[in-house]
Parts: sequence; structure tokens; C-alpha cells
Amino acid sequence: MTQTGRPLGGAPLLERPMGRRAFLRSCIAGAAALVGTASLAGCSGIEGFLEPPAVAQAAYRVGIDCAHPAYEMLVDPSVDRSLPLENRDYNVSGFDAFFLSRVSEGLGCRPRMVDVDHADLADYLKRGYIDVAVSSVFNGSRDTGIAFSDPYAAVDLAVVCRADSRFAGATSLEALEGARMAARSDTDLDRAIAQVPGAVHVSPYGSRTYPCLKVASGEIDATVVDRRGFEQCAGVFPELVVAPIPPAQCPRADEGSLRIAVRHDDTAFLDSLNRVIAGITDEDASQMWRDAKEVSPRTLLEV
Repeated sequence: MTQTGRPLGGAPLLERPMGRRAFLRSCIAGAAALVGTASLAGCSGIEGFLEPPAVAQAAYRVGIDCAHPAYEMLVDPSVDRSLPLENRDYNVSGFDAFFLSRVSEGLGCRPRMVDVDHADLADYLKRGYIDVAVSSVFNGSRDTGIAFSDPYAAVDLAVVCRADSRFAGATSLEALEGARMAARSDTDLDRAIAQVPGAVHVSPYGSRTYPCLKVASGEIDATVVDRRGFEQCAGVFPELVVAPIPPAQCPRADEGSLRIAVRHDDTAFLDSLNRVIAGITDEDASQMWRDAKEVSPRTLLEV
């Protein structure tokens, strides 16, 4: 008996046999030895995409939306330390990719990266097409079928507009009255725009649209971004600036932090994730941000 998923980024999902738990039991013993007492019972849904691997090669599928530099970005395969995508001819890099690589080392698992639009991440996770979901747009934060890891990065929102815009000098949210603003649909970024009094909330963008490109082109006046992610890739958008609104007055994200999502019943795997996350130092994370900044000029936003 097999199950087949709908297309991921235009490429059909492979068929895979049912009975994933039975296969995983053959991998847990060896993989757990790599991570001490950490259980890998949640590294599920992988057996149909692989020949049964050696215990030291256990893998899990990571769903990641690649349209959010400097967190996750499509890049050419030649970019150093980038990870291949199973459903694209490109690779993924960025802070989240570096972070997942480090997490995977701690788990003793190999990450298999799949480019998934943020709107589909929760559904694909719950249906078992991916084993974890990572996205800087905080997909699925209200979904009871999903559980989230401990935070691994703080979220600090900011307003971005063109440097030559009349809103570029805005020092309060009220100064954005009349600004046409939009973000990706079903995200904390789009919900944050509702906190801007007097702004014209343009219909949110769907899949594969990076709103900063729309601000740069003049289609909208401003958007809401994660401040740190934008600052790490600001060189990609020399025509854009962060409005000097005091952080205390800026829109707030509902979640307030970035987390890794798993299926709600994958509690053992979630415990393992949290143990590994706890061992990643601020110095480690800072280096990942520096690495992401170096990569960001090579992002393929319009691919």
C-alpha cells in the first residue's frame, strides 16, 4: 500500500510505503548511540524516499520555504556549505539552513531538504511528507496538530520602505498613514500590518512572493520584515531602508521567536531537538548569522 503527495514546487512527491514506524525501529538503536539518550522515534516518514540506510545514515525530511533571505535562500549548488533540495535544481542556504545542519549533527541524522511554500508547511508536516518544518514566516503557530521546539532565534519586526519614499523618515506607526503595505499571506508579518493605524492593507501575497521586491519596484510603499534577517541581506536591496520607528513602537510578532515544527505526537523527537538546540551557543548562532550575510548576495530570489 502506498500514499502519494501532491506536487512540491512543481515536482511530484515520490510514492512511499506505509509502516514507517517498523522501519524506524531498525535505525533508532544506532542513531541514538550518536546522540546519547536522545530518541529518534520522530525521524518518521523517510523510508519510502531511501533504501533502508545504515544506522549511522538515518535521515529526516526538512520542509523549508526558500524565499526569505537571510534565513532561507535559494542559491546555486556551487555555494559552499549549501544543502541540496530534493525537488529543485538549486540548493538552500542561510541562517536556518546552517542551524538545521548543526541540529542534524547533534541528532546524528542527515537532513533531506525540500522546498515547500510556507502555506503548505503545516499540511505537509501533518500528512507525513516532511518530518520537520522550518520557516522565518512562523507558519502553523496556531495549529493544534503541530508542536514546536524551544526558541532558537528572537523575532524583532521592523518596517521597510524605499529610501526615496515619503515614509522613509517615519518615527512612529502613525506616520505610516496612507502607506500601501502587504506581506506574505497567513504569516505573522501580514498580521503585524494590521497593527499599523491608517495603513492601506493591500491583499497579502501568495506563494513565492518576497514583499521586499514589491517595495523596491514601487508596487507597495512598505512591508514588515524581521529586522535581523533583513539587516543581514540589506545589500541585496540598496534602495530600501528600515524606517526609524523606535523598536518599542514597532509591530509585534505573535510568536516572538523562531521554532522548529514537528507533528504533535512526535514527542520523543521534540525532546531530542530541544536538547540539541540547548547546546547551540550564542557564539555559534552569531557565526551562522555572519555566514548567512556572506551568502545573501548570491540569493536567487527571482528564480
